[in-house]
Amino acid sequence: MNVLSLHAANPGPYTGAGNWTYLIPGDQSLLIDAGVGRAEHLASIAAAAPDGPSRVLVTHAHPDHASGAPVLAARWPSAAFSKMPWPGQDSDVPVWSSLADGERIATGEGDLEVVHTPGHAPDHVVLWHEPSRTIFGADLMQLGNSVAIPASSGGDLAAYLRSLRRVQALAPSRVL
Repeated sequence: MNVLSLHAANPGPYTGAGNWTYLIPGDQSLLIDAGVGRAEHLASIAAAAPDGPSRVLVTHAHPDHASGAPVLAARWPSAAFSKMPWPGQDSDVPVWSSLADGERIATGEGDLEVVHTPGHAPDHVVLWHEPSRTIFGADLMQLGNSVAIPASSGGDLAAYLRSLRRVQALAPSRVL
């Protein structure tokens, strides 16, 4: 699978060295996660896809994954933005279309399947690319670190454990 890893340039206590976003290039390029709107991140997106992403899929509404969406929308106004709905966490800019569990998203590399994986956040999703057995895992798991389950913002440990089992059953060979 042809995918470009783009650093979001947002180091911090919860993000460590910073988040990664993923660009699937092509005629209809797709960006997974919006970052926080840092100039370095926008420059790396523009270098990889000069016309910008056609669509941005956000894995969940936590600020380190979603707060860059308004900046991306201002830079690339023709881009479409999608995420699972989370009442009270949705902004007006950009206008969001809703993702649904099991939805298939077409890319030049084959379809991605939206897999709802609540626990870290109620609206958390991962994206499954079955042909390459790749999961775009967002905050479902982290290499060398524990995932926070913030109850104060809708985290649910039991739901998180169910989500891990659901992804384990897919038997991914790679997690980004």
